[in-house]
Amino acid sequence: MTLTQWLGLIAGLSMLSACQTPKPAFEPLQPPSFNPFSVDTAQVTGNLQHPELSEVSGLAASTRRANLLWAINDSGNGANLYALSPSGQSLGKFAIAAKNRDWEDMASASINGESYLLIGDIGDNLRAKDEHAIHVLAEPVLDSQTTNALIPLHTIRFRYPQASHNSESMAYANGWVYVLTKESIENNKRQASEVYRFPLELSNPNKLLVAEKIASLAIPKNTMEASVIASLSGVDIFQPTAFDIDAKNCFAYVLTYRSIYRYQRQPEQTWAQVLAQPRQRVHTHSLSQAEALAVSDNGVVWFTSEKKPAPLWALPGVPANARCN
Repeated sequence: MTLTQWLGLIAGLSMLSACQTPKPAFEPLQPPSFNPFSVDTAQVTGNLQHPELSEVSGLAASTRRANLLWAINDSGNGANLYALSPSGQSLGKFAIAAKNRDWEDMASASINGESYLLIGDIGDNLRAKDEHAIHVLAEPVLDSQTTNALIPLHTIRFRYPQASHNSESMAYANGWVYVLTKESIENNKRQASEVYRFPLELSNPNKLLVAEKIASLAIPKNTMEASVIASLSGVDIFQPTAFDIDAKNCFAYVLTYRSIYRYQRQPEQTWAQVLAQPRQRVHTHSLSQAEALAVSDNGVVWFTSEKKPAPLWALPGVPANARCN
């Protein structure tokens, strides 16, 4: 039985107990909303409606337009970017002039008044790749209705200082790209996810960056469910599958196959210091394969699953008085 099957089985029991890319198909838009979407409690806001979004591996919140989310599919799918409303409605599709080798996460960035999207080609299940890539795009303007593939402004190439790692989690904050590794169980022992970073450097397209290890995530206390899944599939469900840092550079969120965790940074702290501390669980879910998460400018946390029908979840943002600045 595959990991997805095991997770689906456990989720069902839990519910009972409690470089060729097609031209983009542009779709009509709803009038833009200027009121940021917010929620008071964790809730499903809708299902992802685009028929091609069957293996969502990355999610990002627009820094250009309120109530706009961007999504990508995992490897084995086209190199496309999908625009979504807070209810999961499809707002547009753009081809990307890059290969979807193993796209695993997304991030958004507002730099000097310009909006960018980062696509992380960071998956490596066999841990055999010599280098990985982050494709940096100017965030598309939906009203443009372009039929041309979007060309990355830059592709950041990087490698790990020693052996390669598999990763499904990436975030951007204050000039740095952060990557969390996804580690397998070795000799019946859970391994700590490692935190790497490198600068968002766009000046030299031929430069191969060496990622810097800055921390290891603290390993949460084991559970009966996690032990059963680990013994049957060899997968640690506490490993990160998505990662994002809010626009104020105060809160970081980590998604796993069962939970969402939050880290809070104080002004005098670095993310290296914060991410090494015990994580705070803020939500538990029962999605079969949750691998995409994003934080909107107003702090709302969005997440969804790879499998169809994929519900789009929203968690309320932290209170304004809890901000680190």
